[in-house]
Amino acid sequence: MDDGVAGDERRGGGDVGGGFGGAARPRGCLGGLPTVEPSKSFTYCRPGVHFNPARRIFRLRTPNCLYAFRISDSKDLEHLYYGRPLPLEDDLTYVARANVAAPFDPQPVSAATALGLRELNDLTVGDQSQLAERWRSFSSQRGSEVGPDGVPLKPRRLENASWRIWGMRRARGHSRLQLLPDGTVDEVHDDPDGDHDSLRRRATTGSNSSSSPHHRASRRSTGPGSSSSALPTGGGVAPPTPGVLSPDNLTPDGIVLTGKANGAPGEKQRLSATGGDDDDLADLATPRPVSQSWVDAQAVEEAERAAILRQRRAQRRQQSLDRLVAISERAAGSTTDGGRGGGADGDGGSGGGAAPEWLRPSARASFGKDSSTSGPGEAPAKQCGIPAGGEINWDVLDASPVGKNTKLLEFSDQGTGDYRIPSFRVVYEDGSTISPVEYESHEIVAGKAPTPDHTPTLRLDSDDQATTLIVRCRDVVTGLRVELHYTVLHTEDIISRRSVVVNSTDDVVKVDLLSSCHLDLDTNEFHLTQLSGAWARERQVLTKRLSDGVSAIESRRGASSHQHNPFVLLSVGGPPAEESGEAIGLGLMYSGSWSCVAEVSSETGRLRVQMGINEQGFMWRLEPGESFGSPEVVMCYSAAGSGGVSRQMHRLVRRHVIPPRWRGKRSPIVLNTWEATYFDVTHSSTVDCAKAAAQAGIEMIVIDDGWFKNRVDAKSGLGDWTLDESRFPFGLETLGRDVHATGLHLGIWVEPEMVSLTSRLYEQHPDWCLHVPSRLRTTGRNQLVLDFTRTDVRANIYGQLSDLLSSGAFDYVKWDCNRNLTEVFSQAWSSHHQGEIGHRYIMGVYEVFERISEAFPHILFESCSGGGGRFDLGMLYFSPQVWTSDNTDALSRLKIQWGTSLWAPASTMGAHVSATPNHQTLRSASMKTRSLVAMCGTFGYELDPRPLSRAELAEMAAYVRLCRKLSHLVTGGDLYRLWDPFVETSAAWMYVLEGGLEAMVVAVNLSREVGRLLPHLRMRGLDPTTTYAVEELVPGNVSRNPETGAIATDGTHVYQLGAKMTLSGVTLMGAGLPIRFLFDGDSVLFHLYPHTAQ
Repeated sequence: MDDGVAGDERRGGGDVGGGFGGAARPRGCLGGLPTVEPSKSFTYCRPGVHFNPARRIFRLRTPNCLYAFRISDSKDLEHLYYGRPLPLEDDLTYVARANVAAPFDPQPVSAATALGLRELNDLTVGDQSQLAERWRSFSSQRGSEVGPDGVPLKPRRLENASWRIWGMRRARGHSRLQLLPDGTVDEVHDDPDGDHDSLRRRATTGSNSSSSPHHRASRRSTGPGSSSSALPTGGGVAPPTPGVLSPDNLTPDGIVLTGKANGAPGEKQRLSATGGDDDDLADLATPRPVSQSWVDAQAVEEAERAAILRQRRAQRRQQSLDRLVAISERAAGSTTDGGRGGGADGDGGSGGGAAPEWLRPSARASFGKDSSTSGPGEAPAKQCGIPAGGEINWDVLDASPVGKNTKLLEFSDQGTGDYRIPSFRVVYEDGSTISPVEYESHEIVAGKAPTPDHTPTLRLDSDDQATTLIVRCRDVVTGLRVELHYTVLHTEDIISRRSVVVNSTDDVVKVDLLSSCHLDLDTNEFHLTQLSGAWARERQVLTKRLSDGVSAIESRRGASSHQHNPFVLLSVGGPPAEESGEAIGLGLMYSGSWSCVAEVSSETGRLRVQMGINEQGFMWRLEPGESFGSPEVVMCYSAAGSGGVSRQMHRLVRRHVIPPRWRGKRSPIVLNTWEATYFDVTHSSTVDCAKAAAQAGIEMIVIDDGWFKNRVDAKSGLGDWTLDESRFPFGLETLGRDVHATGLHLGIWVEPEMVSLTSRLYEQHPDWCLHVPSRLRTTGRNQLVLDFTRTDVRANIYGQLSDLLSSGAFDYVKWDCNRNLTEVFSQAWSSHHQGEIGHRYIMGVYEVFERISEAFPHILFESCSGGGGRFDLGMLYFSPQVWTSDNTDALSRLKIQWGTSLWAPASTMGAHVSATPNHQTLRSASMKTRSLVAMCGTFGYELDPRPLSRAELAEMAAYVRLCRKLSHLVTGGDLYRLWDPFVETSAAWMYVLEGGLEAMVVAVNLSREVGRLLPHLRMRGLDPTTTYAVEELVPGNVSRNPETGAIATDGTHVYQLGAKMTLSGVTLMGAGLPIRFLFDGDSVLFHLYPHTAQ
């Protein structure tokens, strides 16, 4: 059993978390590699989400991985670590000391400095709670202080007075960043009655003398009700009168809200061009309508110079501060009025007694209702050293203030100091795009947070399988909120991530960039592996070392595309290795336009990776109260190289992505009619193919393109999903009955997203396709794309498909999509929403796909897009398998399926045996090699069985039986890639059941160099203590006469090592097996299982 250690037995603080809150020592394997057993004095948290409020650190723990970040003093989310588990005793904040500010990086400014409160300058901008407490202490004296004559001083409101002075100075054109004149605070301290006239005089002149020449002024009065204002000709000001501008009428940036002034009622009028930005101080005052204003910048500047020359400024100010600090220390324990100081104005009304919203002590973690509960076998939260739901410690933790451009971050805005690629970008009504967000609260919940309908997401059978952290961040000026979702799986080294923008402002906000995943990693050697290619050459493995600058992989086609697959692999510390080294996989659960951008900072060498919806052509409009969420990114870590990432991803797809009803099931062995008949498919040809296929043991026949009305070629018919009665005169019911009589099931091909120019649907609804009305329409494969953003289009297509499948004849549907998007414009949406069409399109596809698959749960759906143009996690959420490529050539498929296997399990790869010569490459290959390659996918046939001989059908039947025998290894085994066809002249791989009890090994030669021997094929994943029977299941039938060189094909079995042999697991992994290929395209298959003595 796992010997967990209670939190009170550990050294140092603990974590408060959801999921699993106790501590457990890991076993002697981290990340798949054998390790030294950790010292008994160290403790490790269990899988789940854990938060340490004392250090402000989040720990996201999977079985063999730790992901950690913190809330910095400036309330940024600062990334700390991603790797093998680390002990709880270690305070990971030390990692942030690696930050070194560059000479010209923008630096954060403390709240005290920004407010002109130098006496509070020891607090950073992030310490809002402490700043509020200190400000209340400074601004509230409760009669405990006595004057020089021994008489208790009256309660007074230094906060009230200081805000008024500050507001008046702002109205006179002073920047928000300017400090109050020296001596101002002590002069306020000497005004026990809080006389407002005195405050105004001091704010204006820096003196308590009303005889100052700068205080003599003449004021030009205006008539009653006049909206114009008269500027004073002198330097003085008059006492406030009704309707005259006063500090209470000002917003902190020097803007006054007038009832009527040069515009509509309530229009903002800027009084000074030097007022500065109004970022984090927008809530400091409540503006009220006024009809007159008074400002004299010249007089203010003269008063400023006079104030600077006052003899007592430094001494009096310091004395006042000393007294205030003493008062704050005595009053700290008794000030519990939630931010309101004592005194007559303690009600927080217009006198300014209440601290502004951002200054109130509201920065507490919202741990969520499930955060303090304990999971199975975990220690109670109180044993972690911090009471559940305890307050966050806002003491200064940063070693030194550092700008955003240097930090490792979890989320990054644009334009406030981080010059790297941002995580999100919004456009406000005024055209500005500046929107920094800072930590506001967080919540830890069991399971997953709900996602919008029809959105691909990780599936959970119960909330015990995962824990989700939701971190809420806020723009303190606009109120815009961003939610960062982290879902941590408890049994796989997987963390899924997504982002949500919530428009909590009062105006429309446009989102034109939102990353699903933001990953910052510290300086290292990074290599990026991508899966790129083209039609019939999908997912070729390309690896490059990342150097200074930006590397981008993306699709702008409206689909995940043949060209670039939405999965990347990061190798950390060196080039990728199959079974060693740190590797991180990132997979996007999305089928539309996407991008992955990697940037290595030329300043620091640190890496940033952003992944999500492609920003090109994207703009999402949010009305107040609306939100937009990104697709999920699956993030996988392994210390066992790219092979470790692949095996984790394969388990994830099988257990948490594909529809649950298809988990662990072998796909039916199908015969597709496309390469047998192309468009000339008929009732008789279908039945004849079914009869021949039945002799080979095939289980299903799938009618491909050409079965519906007017579909004589690729130029017509799409959109009219009704049977062509000229080709199928007996109807669907009879067709189904005749096919079922052969012992086969029946499947059908559809392309619901497309419409032909020559079709009844297009004739009736020409506006139902994506197009710009004033422009020509672009076709691809002679077809247009239906506008799936429209409700009426989706309803029509769903209705047609439902009618087709309701016949009861079909058990399989192949959903195809043979072109990408152009003219991405919809007549159903206003101009404000045209930037949403690309995303709304794929969400419409998801909706119809989900509705139809749920309406017919017995039907197996296979997704296709011109082959593998949409092979992604998003489509696998709705269909358990995807047609891997239109290229069925066995040797081409070696590389295509190898690349796909970086993240997708073999059970999801549609793979068929095709005719020879191959219709795509004209290359010939043996039935053995074609069958072995297809067997490492869903296995089926793409050929015409009618002209085949009995012997050929019997050979097919033998491979069908072999597929059934080994399918449990392919669908449920762990993949180990042995020989890389992108590097070697041969490819080899194996599937191993958990525990290493059984395995199958496949090796295929791409090109043979005469006389050159191959290295021994060393196995992986076996149990070294087990003795295995090694059986070659499909021996060759070709041999070479060594004396003459003649080739003999006499039908005798030609084995590599003999029919069967026994070897230990340690020998198979250490010494391996010698492999001898005789010709290009030669292949071999071994079956390994425990040897039992006879």
